[in-house]
Amino acid sequence: MAKKKRIEPRTPKADQPKSIVRQNDYLKYLPLLLIPLFIIFYHKLLFGMAFLWEDILYQGYPNVNFAVSSLKEFRFPFWTPYIFGGMPFASDPQTIILYPPSWLLFLVSMISEPGGITYTWFILLHILLLGIGTYLLSIHLGFHRMASLFVAIAFMFSGYVSLHIMHTFVYVMAWFPFVFLFLDKAFNSGSIIHVLLAGLFYGISTLGGYPQYSMWCAYFLLFWSLFRAFEKSPRKWQAYAQHLVMFGITAGLGLAMAAIQYLPAFEHMAASVRETMTFEQSVQGSTPFSYLLTLLSPKFFGHVTGDRSAGSPFWAFEGQSHFFWETSLFCGLGTLFLALRAVIDIKINKRVLFLSILGFILMLLALGEHTPLYRVVFTIVPGFNKFRIPGRFAFFFSFCLILLAGIGMSKLIKRNEKKDRQYLIAVSVLAGVIALFSFLFLAGAFDTSSRYFAHEQVLSQSKNSVALTLGMTVVVMILLVGMIRTSQRGLLGFFLAMLVFIELYNYGSSFGGGTMNPKAFYRRFNLRPFKQELTQEKFRIQSRLYRGPGEGQMMLPRNLGNVEEIPLTEGYNQLRLTRYNELLYKVDIEPGQKLFNIRYRKMPDQFQFERLSTAPRFYLSTSYKVCSSIDDVISYINSDNFGVGKDIALEEEPAIAITPREDASGTVRLIEENPNRIELEVTADQPMLLSASEVYYPAWKASIDGKKTELYPANLLFRAIAVPEGTHRVVMKYQSSAFTKGMLLSLISLLFICVGIFGKRFLPKRLYEPWIF
Repeated sequence: MAKKKRIEPRTPKADQPKSIVRQNDYLKYLPLLLIPLFIIFYHKLLFGMAFLWEDILYQGYPNVNFAVSSLKEFRFPFWTPYIFGGMPFASDPQTIILYPPSWLLFLVSMISEPGGITYTWFILLHILLLGIGTYLLSIHLGFHRMASLFVAIAFMFSGYVSLHIMHTFVYVMAWFPFVFLFLDKAFNSGSIIHVLLAGLFYGISTLGGYPQYSMWCAYFLLFWSLFRAFEKSPRKWQAYAQHLVMFGITAGLGLAMAAIQYLPAFEHMAASVRETMTFEQSVQGSTPFSYLLTLLSPKFFGHVTGDRSAGSPFWAFEGQSHFFWETSLFCGLGTLFLALRAVIDIKINKRVLFLSILGFILMLLALGEHTPLYRVVFTIVPGFNKFRIPGRFAFFFSFCLILLAGIGMSKLIKRNEKKDRQYLIAVSVLAGVIALFSFLFLAGAFDTSSRYFAHEQVLSQSKNSVALTLGMTVVVMILLVGMIRTSQRGLLGFFLAMLVFIELYNYGSSFGGGTMNPKAFYRRFNLRPFKQELTQEKFRIQSRLYRGPGEGQMMLPRNLGNVEEIPLTEGYNQLRLTRYNELLYKVDIEPGQKLFNIRYRKMPDQFQFERLSTAPRFYLSTSYKVCSSIDDVISYINSDNFGVGKDIALEEEPAIAITPREDASGTVRLIEENPNRIELEVTADQPMLLSASEVYYPAWKASIDGKKTELYPANLLFRAIAVPEGTHRVVMKYQSSAFTKGMLLSLISLLFICVGIFGKRFLPKRLYEPWIF
């Protein structure tokens, strides 16, 4: 009888104990926790109990409304005639009209309320996407799963992120972890597919419409690329070359994908008030050294929320409450304490060294004018002289700090008795310093250190913030000591993650909770009389006083024009045209109003409009003067020799000869118009100039009887066309060659990426072989 073969019981998964296997299986589902935490953090906004405010209310909501109304009419929104008298729309990156995920938003908004709850969900889901991407990136970087959860929570709910939900910044940064992830995968695998995926995500991110952060992402990844080459082969130039090529392909493909947005944007910027940026303008929003205290006590200097009945006086930047969110550094005390564990290994861990050095440099850059570094960067590094508010470097500083905290938690969970003892001493010293300062402050030792503390409400808020910091320090220390002294390190790491969530919830969850429903905000005015009158003849409304008595007073919301399709001379956009500013502030009020075709203007100190006399919107004339500069144009318009509705100030000679004649006559009849196109029938008894009270912009082109003709800047801000004798069909149409070129480049790059990713079956196999030196 054959001897039975003994079958040994199999230990699951590489001889691991069942308890460990079950624990590992359980840890797989940790990222699902991000969803309920996300709902808890933003529940008021998600369920319509509060509303986004600031830029979303004043700019984002009107942009979405105008985009949706245009698309409903099967018209691409190149131009809006409803703000600033008329300006480019789609070329402004913050309109997100060309951001791929926004197409779903626009589609849903066509059958629901444009800019309503759908828009809020669209914005907030990017926060969840940021958290998921950060978790996946952390796993890829080798963090323990619990540490990866901690990093995802700390980053997606960090002070800087939660205080920027009303900016298109979130569209850019939500994709950043995915770009980072696939680029780093490419460094490990040498796979061209990973490079192409990184380029794809960078392209989507860049189309999110905040070029400042897109540029900073590129610089961050450039430094990471060089570091990874140093980490692998510090003395081999081939490794640096390979990583730079991979980074270059990623950045190049991403920028090419975004060309459809950014080529028109560069054209727009060149004609806008943002064409240049002085150092003095750039450093507005520099973080003071004293503000670093908010790393520990985030509401020490007061805080701001969308609910005006909440919050407290914010005194770090006197009279500039918007710097509360532009300079937010807080990531939770637990994050700061865990990062210290990583720094313990700075001499033996290259990644800790890299993140520590880069984080320190980013903190110095956030300090802006308060250190000499920012001036050097502003002067030397390409692109930095185009943007402002150095405090925004707080975002990438937070990212470095949180990654260090993830490394720190991973180290604690793995256990190293010698390092743990060193860490316990270091963290105890940090906690002791915080406790000492807290006790002294609460005892009144610093009550006279600031003139603001003379206000009881300010001092009370600061003391409450310090008391909370002291309490949180005690709780964090209890959890850290527990992690070091017990075997349940993963469980206590989970409690630390939840504690940081509570800290960040207390700090940032109420910030976005505005009390004003955007729909109600823009529908509270009786605009029916204006709309009825506009059906008969087009004119503009000046709802704000720019100069003279009552300067600054405003009667209608700035971007209401894009919501209600009422032509306003007011707006809210950083890319308003330079010529608009010149007319508004340098041309005398009376001729400026007539040239601008303003029929109604707000009355000083009264909540009503006065009716003004206007010049014709279109008129023909033979009386013109060619001026040698913009200043000469302004001087001519302001002189007694200029007659509105008769004379025309040009900046170059017209292409056809025009003989001045007092008795010259002609007629102009409007045939058809929409925001992107105006068609006229013009009859002239001799060659004449057609003047249009429509804002001049290089992308507007003109034709006469189907043949291209020159469109001239006239009367500083407006347009003129030289018209031959007789009756002609004149068309002015928005045709941006920059948009056409950008679209072609974007399509080619997208096709290249798709073919590279999905073409493995029919392309040469050697293209997909790892290319690692």
